[in-house]
Amino acid sequence: RLVDDLTLLARSERPDFLHLDRVGLTDLVMDALTHATTLADRRFGITELPEGEILADGQRLLQALMQLVSNAVKHTSEGGEITLGGVVADGRVRLWVTDDGVGILEQDQERLFDRFNRGSEVHGPVQGVDLGLGIGLEIVARIAEAHRGTVGVHSVIGNGATFVLDLPYLRPQENT
Repeated sequence: RLVDDLTLLARSERPDFLHLDRVGLTDLVMDALTHATTLADRRFGITELPEGEILADGQRLLQALMQLVSNAVKHTSEGGEITLGGVVADGRVRLWVTDDGVGILEQDQERLFDRFNRGSEVHGPVQGVDLGLGIGLEIVARIAEAHRGTVGVHSVIGNGATFVLDLPYLRPQENT
């Protein structure tokens, strides 16, 4: 898995990393929810469904959302709540994953997207859950950057976290 993730990071710098096509935003979030429900015993839901289509790589965006969901699972207890959502506003597409888990220390939030960073152990994951290698959030950041966007986090210890992909709203041309 480490080799695959490092290879993906290396490929993210190549021009053919993305395969752009029409992506229905509602379908993207619904697909992510469908995949998410198979990961763990959590309460999954949607807070808001984005409408419209964008020119993007739907598989990469789904990969990014699923990485965020996977992280949320690692930091919430069995039966915890994880929600997905999205909105189109002000020429931007914002897609998010929110959990009611342990939260992230403020000093760790800026470093979360750095390679091999797994955050502090002070408010670590749910007991017995492997944190992984600290590459997943960097992959999410690279996918966002390849789409000329960003990823960010807002979290308060004890109140979970919200990760947001913020992308330009690129409408597909009518003939694509």
